[in-house]
Amino acid sequence: MRDELNTKLEEIRTRRNEVLALLQDTADIHASLDTTRWSNTWPTAGVLFGRFGDHMREHANQIAGTRQTLQAHYTDIQRKLAEAERDWGHLLGTLVGLTDDDLDRVPEDGSWTIRETLDHILWTETRYMGHIQAALKELDQA
Repeated sequence: MRDELNTKLEEIRTRRNEVLALLQDTADIHASLDTTRWSNTWPTAGVLFGRFGDHMREHANQIAGTRQTLQAHYTDIQRKLAEAERDWGHLLGTLVGLTDDDLDRVPEDGSWTIRETLDHILWTETRYMGHIQAALKELDQA
């Protein structure tokens, strides 16, 4: 069971969503704001903003090391899922700061809009889920 882990991850995700909502439309000029009155560690808001991503990478590496020390190795499927989750995070990062209006803006080369791309991802993920469920059901019946 992963109930406690899932709860903790939801708490972190909620906090990250709050920070993203607060910062994603902040003008770059604010990066030079002095933050020493709140923190002796980060001299400017820009350093603090950058630390937002660094902190997650730092502790992801720490957990990976702990996992290795504990010999809590990935199965092949878990490794593939971990890579897919990393790619999901990358996709989310590409969407930071976009507005709903940006979803339907057509690129100059005529390629898919962002909305069309996201719709395609959803459609494909739905198909994958159906195929996986059918395969697992077949395995259970064997």
